[in-house]
Amino acid sequence: MKIIKFTKTAILTLSFILLSTANVFSQDSFEDNVDDETLAAPIDKEIYLGFIGSVFLGYFFLKRREKIS
Repeated sequence: MKIIKFTKTAILTLSFILLSTANVFSQDSFEDNVDDETLAAPIDKEIYLGFIGSVFLGYFFLKRREKIS
């Protein structure tokens, strides 16, 4: 397995991007006339199939990459 080495420039750039986006996700408060008491969105049972499929695909691609290297 290869060890990825990051340069100082890459680490600084990544840190700047990750830390500067925190303000983008913050939410202002609502005005008094806004109805913000909505129900939560339901999570379907099919999401578990997506998790299982993604784990399988990740395992498959990692094994294929190790075999090629």
